Amino acid sequence: MKGTKKTGWRIPVFALVFVLGLTASLVLSGCELDPGSGPNGGGGNGALGATLNLSGQVYTKVTDDNNVEYNYVRFTGNRQVFSDMGHGGSGSITNGQLSFSIGTPSNLLPSDSVSSGFFEGINNIRISPTSTQFAILFLMTSFRTYLNRENAVFSRTENVTVVTSEYVLYVYVDRDANFRADETSNWSSGAEIFRAFNLNLKTGWNALIVNGIADYHPSGNMYSVSTLSVDNPGNHLMWAFFDD
Repeated sequence: MKGTKKTGWRIPVFALVFVLGLTASLVLSGCELDPGSGPNGGGGNGALGATLNLSGQVYTKVTDDNNVEYNYVRFTGNRQVFSDMGHGGSGSITNGQLSFSIGTPSNLLPSDSVSSGFFEGINNIRISPTSTQFAILFLMTSFRTYLNRENAVFSRTENVTVVTSEYVLYVYVDRDANFRADETSNWSSGAEIFRAFNLNLKTGWNALIVNGIADYHPSGNMYSVSTLSVDNPGNHLMWAFFDD
């Protein structure tokens, strides 16, 4: 799965394959690794204000023959850009350069819906105060292709493919709010762990960073650990999509 198919806004965290083309986190076989929790308090560098302005060079993701690893290739073309879930905003990719701006989203969700969508499957996810309304921004270049701000680095150890990845999630809240969840694990085909988090978001747009490391075995099993924090995205992150 390359992470290009649109299935509504249901994007389970354990299926970050959908967003990144692979997962966003990890434990290496034989030795436990942790991608680090990052600045969990939030409300600092990750607070972006009432209007979110996004820009930068865009890249396409070109996979290998096994559709596992991919390279980032500079994109020089043009694409329309719009927000998933009818959140509004406007922008485009022109000559490979993204320009997109959005203020208050048109479609805010109640706090009790946080356990569906991106956060589906996360253990005991909740938002306080419960009167908070929120939105998660997903940019698209077509009705099947997502444009993400990310970085993934691949390496091989014998027959195991290891990916270290980072992904930005842009979240809007209509008041200062706290997002928290307990640690979540899935042992169905290997081991997938999403660390507990306790994040303070400021009114307006916030940048949440998903960090991870994962290894993929020839058997099809995956071992992964991921974390979520509030922080300002670094310059090493790229706007990227799978070009149809």
